[in-house]
Amino acid sequence: MEITNVNIIRRKKFFILCFATLLMFFTSMNKVLVPGAVFSDMQRTLGVSGNELAAMGSAFMYCYALSQLVLGLLSHKFGGVRILLIGGSLFTAGSILFPLLKDPLLLIAVRGITGIGAGSVFIALAKLIADIFPGKFSSVLGITLFIGYLGPVCGGLPFVSLVKLTGWNKAFLAVGAVVATAMCVIYFLSPGTLKKIRGGESLFSPLFLILKNHFSNCLSVSSMIIFGSHYMILSTIGLKALEDYAHFSHYSASLWMSTLSGIIAALNLGAGMILAFFKQKRHRILITASLLCLSGGIAGILVFGLQLPGIFTPFVFVLLALPAGCFPLYGTYSKELNPPEYVGLSVAMLNFFAFVGIAIGGTSAGLVLGKYETSEFAMKAAGSVGSVFHYPPQAYRDIFIVITSFAVVGVITALFVPETHKNK
Repeated sequence: MEITNVNIIRRKKFFILCFATLLMFFTSMNKVLVPGAVFSDMQRTLGVSGNELAAMGSAFMYCYALSQLVLGLLSHKFGGVRILLIGGSLFTAGSILFPLLKDPLLLIAVRGITGIGAGSVFIALAKLIADIFPGKFSSVLGITLFIGYLGPVCGGLPFVSLVKLTGWNKAFLAVGAVVATAMCVIYFLSPGTLKKIRGGESLFSPLFLILKNHFSNCLSVSSMIIFGSHYMILSTIGLKALEDYAHFSHYSASLWMSTLSGIIAALNLGAGMILAFFKQKRHRILITASLLCLSGGIAGILVFGLQLPGIFTPFVFVLLALPAGCFPLYGTYSKELNPPEYVGLSVAMLNFFAFVGIAIGGTSAGLVLGKYETSEFAMKAAGSVGSVFHYPPQAYRDIFIVITSFAVVGVITALFVPETHKNK
């Protein structure tokens, strides 16, 4: 009888895992939807500024990052299913409320709530995989991550097509309806799967131990800059830059955004081949990735500063996407730099820094765009059509100056991270 109950609980957890993977698809999609996919549409319908739109994206990323740190510490205490129920409910509420609001401050606050909920899904999913497939953790996690990475792909051209067909409000409500359905199924399956809450354990001592590891901190800073630079393109200015500067159609620009997400998904699946190509040397990969990020920043300054043909713009974006596709490799590096008993927390810490970088990148882009929205020069040079502001090349040049400045720091910090792979 007991064996039967164990099998029933295991089967329930497996189905919860399947619907959690569906949720992760939409949490990943949400990273690129605001303001990237709906930048012009929200400006047109709500009259919000580029700075306010960037703040919506940054609120999601900051709260996602914070949730990684906090929930990474709490997940072992409360269990994966309980974390999923709480965080998934927040994500569902945010997904439904966002398209119903009009006030910019409320929209920013709701995106923050959505980010907290989204951040819980990955942690809960990892805990569930560890419980159900302890001997196949890496392979099962790889499959779920690949499905998750398809979210930003669909957040490009497919979602933009839906927005054009129904309007951005209804498109977001459609996503919210699917998310709510998935959460209802998870709630239905959850009885009997909740673990007892553990007590009497120190939560913060492992965190302080990892923060004292200077090598791990250098890795976190370097990868933070890599992800911040890429997602500044993917979730904030990429689609808008292709429309304003390269004069791509909305659909063509959206297709390029989906392509960038596809590159990241493919690179994550090909992590083993990348390691083999670099002869398992983690430090070589990190240095190469940091230099690619710096090259993308410099290339962007040249394209927008010299006003080169717009066709070069998407290839600048590809340079920044390539290093961002190596998160499993940075995760492996982080595991090897920290004590083995803190593997989960070390990866959560890496993810935390990555999303802090993404949020800082979005905030920086918003500040630059805000400066040009209020400048008389920008109004004369770029003008506006209807209520949609078209930014001049100088605005995007300045954003790439910021990216390049950060990338220099990323290269320097990468130099201080030691090699962890030992030849046998």
